[in-house]
Amino acid sequence: SFPNDQTIENTMNAAMLMMERGHLRSAERIFSRIIERAPEFAEAWTDLANTYLSTKDLLNAEEAFVNANRLQPSNMAVAYNLAYVLRKLEKYDRAIKAYGAYIAERPDDADAQYGLAEALRANQENLRAAAAYRRYASLEKRKDRGKWRQKALSFAEELETAGAKKPKAEAPPASARP
Repeated sequence: SFPNDQTIENTMNAAMLMMERGHLRSAERIFSRIIERAPEFAEAWTDLANTYLSTKDLLNAEEAFVNANRLQPSNMAVAYNLAYVLRKLEKYDRAIKAYGAYIAERPDDADAQYGLAEALRANQENLRAAAAYRRYASLEKRKDRGKWRQKALSFAEELETAGAKKPKAEAPPASARP
């Protein structure tokens, strides 16, 4: 919902029209102006974040999704997109945590399971990634995703064979340091 200000509502409508017409940079500027005027307006942060996501400006998308999520933590689309952006930015620990929070609310979301599996695999958490890929495969019911299910099961098998994440090398004993 909009803040109780007709000017902001009209401006939001103009920004949405810009987005629909593909004028994403103009929409970004308008959403930014709205946020300057109403910094606690979660919907404007969400729309700005989605605009950044559309233009592949992931760093700004992350910041905007973090703000939208802070203001409206119950918005599951924001939570999912934040996890996605963090994974794409290779911020795997944070992505894993964000996917986990999302999955706690939506445990049967196949796409979130796949995103979690990808982040875990990139973070070399092989067995957890394998489990997430298997969960994805069990949840995915869309007919056009048969190849994705097979790919996920193949990844799971490969990761299970590779085993658990190898422990990091320990630091040498203090006496061996120069």
